[in-house]
Amino acid sequence: MSELDFQYLNTQAKSEIVYLGEHKTPVILIDNFSRCALKLKQDAIAHNQFKQTPSDYYPGLRMPGPKQYAEEICSLYAQQLNQVFAMQTSFWQSNLCAYSLTTTQPEKLKPIQMLPHFDTANDNQLAVVHYLCDETFGGTAFFRHNSTGYERINKAQLNNYATQLKQQAMAARLHEKPGYLAEQNSLYQKIGQVDVEFNRAVIYPGNLLHSGLIKPALLSDDPTTGRLTLNTFIVNAH
Repeated sequence: MSELDFQYLNTQAKSEIVYLGEHKTPVILIDNFSRCALKLKQDAIAHNQFKQTPSDYYPGLRMPGPKQYAEEICSLYAQQLNQVFAMQTSFWQSNLCAYSLTTTQPEKLKPIQMLPHFDTANDNQLAVVHYLCDETFGGTAFFRHNSTGYERINKAQLNNYATQLKQQAMAARLHEKPGYLAEQNSLYQKIGQVDVEFNRAVIYPGNLLHSGLIKPALLSDDPTTGRLTLNTFIVNAH
C-alpha cells in the first residue's frame, strides 16, 4: 500500500513507546493517528447503528468500523509492530474493527465488567484503541493481579487466574455493589495509564490486563457527546 492509498491514517504520525510493569510490556502511543479523525466521528454520528453484542462483555454498544481503516493499520504499522512486540512475521490482519460507545449504567454491570480484563489469551493479538472523544473522558489503565502477579494472561496461566479471580470476586461480593473499576482496589495494582486525547491511539497486547477508566456521569448513547472510540483487534498471522 503506497502513501497515496491511505485514506484514514496519518502516515507522518509520530509514535512513542512506553514500558509497563515488571515485565516491561511495550505499549505504543500515537497522537494525530488519523488524517480524518473528525470525519470518522461524523460518520459514526451519521450512521449511528450502535447495538449491543450479546457475546461481547464490552459495557456498551458497538457498530462496525471501516474495513480499509483496519487494513491501513496492518499495512502502515506492520514493521514497527513486528519489532516492538517481537513477532516472527510482519503480516497482520484484523479480526475486529468497531466504533464503541460506553453506555452501561454502573448498577447494570456484571461482576466481570467491574474488573480489569483481557481480550484474548493469545500472545499474538494486539488491541488498537483510537479515541474519538475529548480529554474530559477517562482513558485506559493497565493492571497487575495482586495474588498471582500476572500482568498478561496467556494460555498457561488462564485456568489458575480464572479460578482465583472467581473466588476473589465472590469474596468481594461485587454483585452486591456494582460499579466501574476504581483505579486503586484490593485485587489489582495499576501499572500504567494512557489519558484520552482526541485522535490519540494506543496499541497494546490483547492479553495485557486493562480497563477503561469510566466516568459514570458522562455515559451517553449519543456518539456526539459520549465516550466514542474506534477499537481494532489485529492478529499476527504466523
